[in-house]
Amino acid sequence: MIGHGRPHASRAMDARRARATPWLCCAALLAILCLDGGGARGAETTMRLRVAWGGGVERVWRGSIRLSDGKISELRTLGIEADQPGSIWLGPDGVTIREPSRRAYDGVDVLVTAEMDARLTVTLSDEASNVSKTVEIPLRDLVNGARNSMLDNADNRLLVTRAPGDRLRVVCHREHLVFAPGDMFKFEMAAHLVPGTSAGYRYSAVITTRPGGQRVWSGQYEAGAEGTTTTVTIRVPQFEGVYDLTLAAVPTRLRDRLYPKRALAERKLQFVVLDEQPGKDPSAGPLRQIVAIHPAQPRWWERLGNIPLVPGLNKGPLGNGDSATWNHPTLGPMIQLGPGGSAPNISWEAYPLPIHKPGYAHVLEIEYPSNVPQAMGISLLEPNSAGAVMPIGLDSGVYVSEEGASRPAKMATHRVVFWPRTKTPLLLITNRRQGGRAVYGKITVASAAVSQFSSLPLARTEEAGSLGPAFEQDQPLGRLWAGYLDRPLFAENFSAPDAVDTSSRRSLDDWNTAYQGGKHLVRYLKYVGYGGLMMSVLADGSTIYPSQLLEPTPRYDTGVFFATGQDPMRKDALELLFRLFDREGLTLIPALHFASPLPELEAIR
Repeated sequence: MIGHGRPHASRAMDARRARATPWLCCAALLAILCLDGGGARGAETTMRLRVAWGGGVERVWRGSIRLSDGKISELRTLGIEADQPGSIWLGPDGVTIREPSRRAYDGVDVLVTAEMDARLTVTLSDEASNVSKTVEIPLRDLVNGARNSMLDNADNRLLVTRAPGDRLRVVCHREHLVFAPGDMFKFEMAAHLVPGTSAGYRYSAVITTRPGGQRVWSGQYEAGAEGTTTTVTIRVPQFEGVYDLTLAAVPTRLRDRLYPKRALAERKLQFVVLDEQPGKDPSAGPLRQIVAIHPAQPRWWERLGNIPLVPGLNKGPLGNGDSATWNHPTLGPMIQLGPGGSAPNISWEAYPLPIHKPGYAHVLEIEYPSNVPQAMGISLLEPNSAGAVMPIGLDSGVYVSEEGASRPAKMATHRVVFWPRTKTPLLLITNRRQGGRAVYGKITVASAAVSQFSSLPLARTEEAGSLGPAFEQDQPLGRLWAGYLDRPLFAENFSAPDAVDTSSRRSLDDWNTAYQGGKHLVRYLKYVGYGGLMMSVLADGSTIYPSQLLEPTPRYDTGVFFATGQDPMRKDALELLFRLFDREGLTLIPALHFASPLPELEAIR
């Protein structure tokens, strides 16, 4: 199902307006009303818990989560598999787990309302391996601790702990956290089940830039009586960008003011400020070549100088040994990769690219002969913020058919626009033609003086070295010429930076990932000459917008895993993209892939 323009797409997706009010804005308000002494039963309290299992051999887990006395509510699943929606549901007796396929990780966030003496019971079993485990945990043990239990002898474990942000709860009075400059941001916060708060405390709030950490605002607020919330209204910064709002509950005792200690409770909120008009683009001048590699020349790597390489790699040729110099009859010496095949027997060569300004737009050019049939893969590899090279990144390629190779020989150029995150990305060239060869020549990288991609005078011609206007159009097109993304991987495809979770050391998606990925995407579309983009915003059981109806997995929004609790609601990256496209005069057409279970249908089934 595809929407035709923004108004229709908005109505087609429940998350775009009132039908998809983020789960936390309403649910957490009810939770705060149930603070110590605030519920109907004086001894009851609430805790948001995270129950996660896996980490070892993949299994098909079946089981349940029950309370000895009390209530479980506000279920949110954490598995990332496409068949996750509808596989875990909440009933009158608690949570039922029926995984339909093997998986290495799964989990849920739930809100429990009970007395501290109540016990949480988690039962998990895998019939195929004859594994069964039951763990009972007093709620009292989870207030300031966690339970980590072994499930089997294959490294699978069960972890139960308080969910991120539960010690300093926040209720946002908004549908999303995308602001215009100077907008007012109203929210409520309350420290909950935090030791030391009975002696008196206050709240501090600090806004810093992301990245950079430059402080732009700070304030302090008095905390009310225990079990009450504090309402805060702040004006967001006037300048476009991503910001971290750090909230903390700090002691008010004189001794603690003189000798500051660690905050009693702390969490972050991250938000985006987006101007209605794009920033002014200073004149960047022509492109400047910064890298030139002639792989057919002996000892080409010596011309690169002393550059930092990816850890574990030696300076010099990098490949599987199936490359050789080949002299084209009319175009001169080139590199030829041996016969291609299926993995792992694929011929490849890799080249480090010295980059001086990570984050700026660059253009990679690879020369190849137009009369050689081939299928050549081109990938740019970089470690993420956690130091790991992920399988999804910037991939491109060249394909010359037998028919196309019958034309007169000339040197063609394949261009790739990219935003390097590091100073030494690795260019990987592979031969994808079964029984054939891949042939290429000079490799160059060019960049401009600033990172504003729209100012780069790039060419869309095959003649090597031609750097004319990017795209000229005297009259507007009668039809929309749009690109297409079948998965919402715009951040990965356009080299947006990710962030490291300080607790788990995992690389996750924050608001800066969506913001930079969206800006790079828009600049690329304008360079190519597209007037818009059709992109799947629901795919593989996940979305880039909040939804109560679909129960989207965190596959395309991993912010829920930050230990800082910086996403009090699921990021509405779709709202961000709509605003970026609107201000550039581009059209964004959301598409929905109904290729995963729908929770309501699963409940009926």
